[in-house]
Amino acid sequence: MLGMLKKQLDIQKISNSENLVIIRGNAESIPLIDNCLDAVYVGAAIHCWENPRKAIEEIYRVLKKGGKLFATTFTDFFPNLNRLVFMSNEELREIFAGVGFQKQSLEIKSEGVYVTIRCVK
Repeated sequence: MLGMLKKQLDIQKISNSENLVIIRGNAESIPLIDNCLDAVYVGAAIHCWENPRKAIEEIYRVLKKGGKLFATTFTDFFPNLNRLVFMSNEELREIFAGVGFQKQSLEIKSEGVYVTIRCVK
């Protein structure tokens, strides 16, 4: 995933600057201080997390007030495979609202076998 991101940054001629920080790590233990990020992008990963709620709590913690989250994941269209967790839109809504994301900004939209999630802290 990071390789694809770096390739797209090169294609789009976007340099890695102080305004863009790429981090590879554990979503359930993000190595950043509270309220430090303007935005977080999570690409097709939520279904891979061992504890999705904990990871979403961590993302909420590091986002600034008004910070935005955009995420994609696969839906519960798939049966649970190994450790993967496929949730329904309702389950996702419950988790994101439950950790504190603004309910009025929470948008969860199915796109076939995947779902997009947009929300604001």
